[in-house]
Amino acid sequence: MTMIFLVDSSSNVVSPENFEKQKLLIQRITSRFNVTNFGGVKIIPYSDTPHEDKIFSIYPNVTFREFAENMRKLRFLMGGCSRYDLALRMAYNLAQSQEASDGSQKVIVLITSGKQPYYPQMTPAFVHIQETSWLLKNAKIITYAVGIGNGIRSSDLQTITTDPSKVFLFESFDNLTENDIYKDICKSSGKM
Repeated sequence: MTMIFLVDSSSNVVSPENFEKQKLLIQRITSRFNVTNFGGVKIIPYSDTPHEDKIFSIYPNVTFREFAENMRKLRFLMGGCSRYDLALRMAYNLAQSQEASDGSQKVIVLITSGKQPYYPQMTPAFVHIQETSWLLKNAKIITYAVGIGNGIRSSDLQTITTDPSKVFLFESFDNLTENDIYKDICKSSGKM
């Protein structure tokens, strides 16, 4: 299994502490799997653009300790809005580029604390969400959305996920828990 996490680094996150809580959620989810057997873990921080130069990758045969040490290096970039349509497209492209090489199940987990902006000059933003959602579903990439706080639009999150049961909503960064997300990933990917 290959997992790609999209981590909100927009101004909606508000503080480095909240960014660290997203990283901790990722660590808790991945620690429950055997990281050394993964097809890989990729973490893409995003705001108004996916930060390609900050993509963080963990490849098979890495211990969880090494994974945790590398996670500490991932820094909060704060700025811009939550353009998860662009981050999802990048995750789709990354997942597809690995398709030929390993054939493992691909899982994308979007973490967001803000709404996808819809400005008149960005009319295609929602179209991008719908198009990318169709591509993800057609490629059989299991997609989750973790929404944090009241600044999210749950209808957008439901659009991008494999099905509405794969949307997980939390009141705040302090309430993030991995248990239900982990169990669903296991069930959906056949790891349970």
